[in-house]
Amino acid sequence: MEIIDIKVNRVMKCAFCKNWYDPTNSAIKPRSSALWEYDPRKRSRCLERNTETAGNYGCGKFVMKDL
Repeated sequence: MEIIDIKVNRVMKCAFCKNWYDPTNSAIKPRSSALWEYDPRKRSRCLERNTETAGNYGCGKFVMKDL
């Protein structure tokens, strides 16, 4: 697992995107109010691009999940 600060506006990782299908949020886990861990190797389907992508991927269609 990697640690990331979600208050930074440049997060844009698929694991934190609404369009990345992970209904149980199994790829992310809170460490504190701003620090989160995520699994960069976990793969799931992107609902926008209709492809399977890794949690560390990012694109221009990123929309932050409601955390």
